[in-house]
Amino acid sequence: MTTKRHQDGIVAWVTSLESGQPLGGVEIVVLSESNQSLARAKTDGDGLARLVLPESHPDGRPWA
Repeated sequence: MTTKRHQDGIVAWVTSLESGQPLGGVEIVVLSESNQSLARAKTDGDGLARLVLPESHPDGRPWA
């Protein structure tokens, strides 16, 4: 999995380690530093998931 953080959230790209092909339907969960779920999404057919994160969340910042 490759992730990139941007102003509004995170883009995740998931590929198979065996074949290198994109994996669709994979659930991605962004956790806070206190291990709370901040956002979740499933990858599309290209292996991409776009997760929108609030600017400030009561459970803390995303953990990376």
